[in-house]
Amino acid sequence: MKFLLTATMLVVALAAFAQDKQVKLEGDYWAVRDQLSLGDAGVVFACPNDKKKKTMIRYYTTDLDLVWEKEVEAKYSARGGDARGTSYDTREGFLVAAPSASFIYHVELKPDDYFQKTHYITQISKAGETKKFTIDGSEEMGYNLQTAFCDDNYFYYLATDNGFEKHETKKEREKLILNRYDAKTFSYKRILLDLPVVERGDHTTFWAFAGQHGSEKIIFSKNIDYENEKIVVTCIALDDEGKVTRTWTLEPKLKDVFLRPAKNNANTNGTFHQVANYDYFIVTTKSGATGMMYEEPRLDYFAFTSFAYDEATDSYYVYGLTGPKQFKKVASVYNGFYIFKYDSKGTLLWQLQQKAPATLANYSAFKVHAVPGQRNVALRAGQDNSLNFQIQTRKLLVNFVIDGQGKILRTIYDNEFVEPWQDFYLSATTSKAETHIKKSTAKRTGFLFVTGLPDREILVQTQFMEPFSILLFKK
Repeated sequence: MKFLLTATMLVVALAAFAQDKQVKLEGDYWAVRDQLSLGDAGVVFACPNDKKKKTMIRYYTTDLDLVWEKEVEAKYSARGGDARGTSYDTREGFLVAAPSASFIYHVELKPDDYFQKTHYITQISKAGETKKFTIDGSEEMGYNLQTAFCDDNYFYYLATDNGFEKHETKKEREKLILNRYDAKTFSYKRILLDLPVVERGDHTTFWAFAGQHGSEKIIFSKNIDYENEKIVVTCIALDDEGKVTRTWTLEPKLKDVFLRPAKNNANTNGTFHQVANYDYFIVTTKSGATGMMYEEPRLDYFAFTSFAYDEATDSYYVYGLTGPKQFKKVASVYNGFYIFKYDSKGTLLWQLQQKAPATLANYSAFKVHAVPGQRNVALRAGQDNSLNFQIQTRKLLVNFVIDGQGKILRTIYDNEFVEPWQDFYLSATTSKAETHIKKSTAKRTGFLFVTGLPDREILVQTQFMEPFSILLFKK
């Protein structure tokens, strides 16, 4: 009887930590290239097979019940692949969705030939009705694509007119173009935005897309003076005609600490696809010892602070790393981080200025030895107003779980972080999803956070050369 009771208790305990549902992606479309969270409306995945030159778009409810799946033919070949027919580095195809989930778009283009090549657009309604459109690239669409997004009425490309958005002096003459396509007819309208001039110099960023809420499209520009510890983020709201409806600024004030650069790797959930990045660029370097080529992130001036807009809660975050003295290019000490949260009107809701816990503060790579581009930060907001903030340097990953008032609830450490940087999970308390990840012992297994709702979490479990799985954990 004692053995039976113990065995029963063990089964119950294991069940408590198991996923509530698992969808294994068998067959030709066994991996995930892109995913979108549509909140309570469900989740969408793009599952590629580059050998067949096709992608399967799958739409599930938050219970992981399949609503529909649609096969899309790839028009551009992948840059590389494996024997199973999937390439992991192809980025020509991506998803965007209306925040209401009325439309989902699969977009295939050549980003480097944005205004020269044909764009292939597949529009899928929430009910599964499919339409296909093509866009012939032209100079009137602008030179560099910044962002693709959509709403219930239109599909949009946001692009710079001449491609001077990163040039220190010419960016003050640069313009943004809102390319708008009607959701029903795909008729085109070019809208040249009338925006304030961005100040020349290496301390300002050109206008970039942050997200949308209701009828407003939000863009922003950063002005950072790290020598005087001054941060100004200017936000502008646009309507679907590109008219400026309001402007406001966020000006966080740090106390007794100094700004430090970091590589911002992940932001809050978004239903858009961001192409532009002003904070860092990738340099390919040849190793003298091995002759191997490797990529290294180099930070721009603007990486001294990061900005994120959370579409679900209509709130803004300014965040980054700190040090005890003014920044210098060699051997600057890092000692903590900051997060400022603002509401939709730019009113400060709370601020957190935190010293690094001992495990992080005493980790030599974080404290002083790593170059700035090797210190990664990432922020994700949950729909319950909780927040997940991560700092990762080499093999150390520190995850701070923060409540809706800016209080740190838990600090989670991973001292054996060896996976490439990837998305992460969020939970205000220890969850079944978190326990599942910690108990996973399979080699070359990773987890991608898809969505975190108040009553459930959805992850993608990746396995090298094996079918991926979508996992549902109810709280």
